Amino acid sequence: MPSVSGGSVRRAIIGGVLMGAALVAASAALAQTSQPTDTPPQAAAPGGGAPLVHAMPVSGAAAQEMADLFESYCLKRFPDDAAVSTAAVADGLVALTEAEVKGILKDDPGRGWYKQTDFARYTITVESPPYHTCAVRRMSDVGIDDVKPYIADVNHWMDGHGAQMVKSGAVKQPAGPGIDSSMFPFIAMNPATQQPMAVFIVVLTNYHGHYAGPGVTSGPGVEVRYVYQDKQQ
Repeated sequence: MPSVSGGSVRRAIIGGVLMGAALVAASAALAQTSQPTDTPPQAAAPGGGAPLVHAMPVSGAAAQEMADLFESYCLKRFPDDAAVSTAAVADGLVALTEAEVKGILKDDPGRGWYKQTDFARYTITVESPPYHTCAVRRMSDVGIDDVKPYIADVNHWMDGHGAQMVKSGAVKQPAGPGIDSSMFPFIAMNPATQQPMAVFIVVLTNYHGHYAGPGVTSGPGVEVRYVYQDKQQ
């Protein structure tokens, strides 16, 4: 599955930091900006005629499923790489080949797996240190319009780790010819040391019609990715 490299995500964690912001407060803005402005409401039939398929965002049960996978593999098990791997094997996930891992993580070391459900084909990756990261991604027609399950899970992680939320400004950058990524980072700070514990990022990569692979039935094609980068190394 094509994607922006891990290095691109790391370069995106920049800009002014707003102290005291909460994920719940940011969820509405994130949801409103999730759907690309060039999204067609429906796909036209070949040669004209009646529309074939409505372009659908990730929402409802599909959004809950993606958040659940992120919670299960990343929030609950990462940064214990062995625990993530053990769970992936136990759940029967398909391991990525070395070439597939390189296609996603570029020059960064790591491993990954595919998980197919009724909703989507997910890719779960663990990037090795020094940029220790766990991510869950999937392709979609037009992005995601329901991040509440993700917000709830990350807030639960924050509470359990006694972390203080710091919201970094959203970043949009090119990700290839005719492709761009919008990134929404949130930093978990240790309130005692004011050092980062983790960074959580929602990444929306809009292919603007340049994607021809599985997971897109209509619309421009948008990869939705949830990222957890461990900073306690």
